[in-house]
Formats: sequence, C-alpha cells, structure tokens
Amino acid sequence: MNAVTRTNLTLGIIAALLSLILILHKPALQAPTTQRLSTAAPQQASSIQLSLGNGQPPTLILQRDEQAWTLNAPVRMRADDMAVNEILRLLSVSSQRTLDPSDTDLAAIRLDPPLWQVDIDEHRFAIGGTEALSGQRYVLYQGQIHLVGDLNAARFDNNYADLVDRSLLGEHGQIQSIRLPQGEVTLVQAGSAELFARWANAEAQWLVRPSKMDFDDVRERVTVRLDSASIDFLIRSREPRLELIRPDLDLMYMLPASASRELLEP
Repeated sequence: MNAVTRTNLTLGIIAALLSLILILHKPALQAPTTQRLSTAAPQQASSIQLSLGNGQPPTLILQRDEQAWTLNAPVRMRADDMAVNEILRLLSVSSQRTLDPSDTDLAAIRLDPPLWQVDIDEHRFAIGGTEALSGQRYVLYQGQIHLVGDLNAARFDNNYADLVDRSLLGEHGQIQSIRLPQGEVTLVQAGSAELFARWANAEAQWLVRPSKMDFDDVRERVTVRLDSASIDFLIRSREPRLELIRPDLDLMYMLPASASRELLEP
C-alpha cells in the first residue's frame, strides 16, 4: 500500500468518524408545544349559555339531560348533537400561543368587548377576533389570552337555527292525522301509513329564521296532529325546494324539491 492510498484511507476513516459523532450528538428536533385550554371533559358538560359580548343576558341556553341536549331558550326543542359538540370543543381545543392581557390592546383584537361569551358549566370563555396572518382566533380564558384554531365561530352566534335538531316533528309521539292543502289524511285511510312514516322521518337539509317577507309569500298550510300536540307548517315554496315555516318556533325548514311529493301528496 503506497503513501497516497494510506493517506486517502486515513482521511476516509476520519470523515466517517466525524459524521458518526455529528449524528450521535445532533439535538433532536422538538415539535411545537401546545396545551389544552381546559382540562374539563366535554362529555361531562351539562349546561351551555351563549351571549353576545356586550354584557347582555344569555341569548341561548342549552341543557343536557341523561339522553340528549335541549335548547331551553329562547325556544324549547331538541338540540343538534353535532352543533353542540362544536361548541364543546372550546374545552379541549389547544392553545397555539398565549398573550398577556395587560400588554395587549383588547379592543384591537375584539376582546373588549368580546364578540361572544360562552359559559360551559363553570368555564367562561370570551371569544374575540382572528389574527390576520394565521386566521387563529383570540380566546380569553382564566385571565390569559390564547390563540386557537379550528373553531366554528358561527356556532356562538345568537341564531338558534344553527343549533337545533333538523327533524320536522321531533319527539312528539305518533301521528294521528295530517291535514294537507287538498284534505285530511287519517290513520284509517289507505296509504296513510306510508305518508305518516315519511313525515315522522323527514329532516331538513338546513334551517333558517324566516323574515317577514317569507310569511307574506305563504298561501297554504299543513297541520300534523300527534298524540301530544298539533304542529302547523306554512308552505312558503315547493320549487326549487320545499320550504316549510313553523310559526311557533320561528323556523323555516329547507328540504329538497322531491320532498314536496313525499310529504304533500297523500
């Protein structure tokens, strides 16, 4: 082995040793640290109050019993589980960054006053605006400002149409009769079982709060008589979709046009 070969071999061994040392002593990359806003379990929550952030009393109140969540105010009806779970995400959402309220212009980030206030049991959250670059939302909780993501802020508004169950009849018992625009259908009539089943299982694609103009367009109505109640629906439109207004709840149910045949024809 000549001198040049020995030199190259020595240099190769040194380079390999240096590479091994660098690999062994290279610091591990650490993932960004995040922390939950609350340690409370969402599945243990039993009450929710939603308020506009101007010091007014709660506009929406939800309560959970052993079976399901119920909207108790401003109207009483079963709540939509998916919508409630999105609100409860406040308990488990992670804080991406924190700010000291004493060093922050609260008005500039819409926390003085806040846009919304959410009370989940004893946990109070003030919801502010969003950071321009990241789109993350400012949340004030237990004296600390947090930047969080993945919040559907529309759920915190005072529009209960986004929070309630979309079924037309809810849980009011068995249908006894349905008065359609062309006449009444009762239990003893042929074909009534199929019609009643369609009504019992009908759900809106979405719900909205009707305006005064929506009521002006009404020309027909349907009355569904159940074991424990009678429910009136005003037919605002059949095409391009079926739109049914429940005046007692101030809600309009939006269904596909095919529902006109399924629900309004005996």
